[in-house]
Amino acid sequence: LTNEIPTEAEVKALNEELHKRSTIPEHVYKLIDGLPKDTHPMTQLSIGLLALQPGSEFGQAYRAGTVNKADYWKPTLEDSLTLLGQIPL
Repeated sequence: LTNEIPTEAEVKALNEELHKRSTIPEHVYKLIDGLPKDTHPMTQLSIGLLALQPGSEFGQAYRAGTVNKADYWKPTLEDSLTLLGQIPL
């Protein structure tokens, strides 16, 4: 999109940042482990993603009323990066 290729240092920094964000709360594992064994994998993924909502920076800022509409992208970006770090697990 920008016709720019990241440097090795930028790639390394992004990988390190995503790794820092990779922790999944224990309640999510317990929730998924408690599902019936024949639950479809996409249903398990959806439930797992929805269970991560309490840690959402956007959700917290929105509920607190501390972010204006023009800045919604900031906590949304943070949540997106966190999800990218958590999904591979």
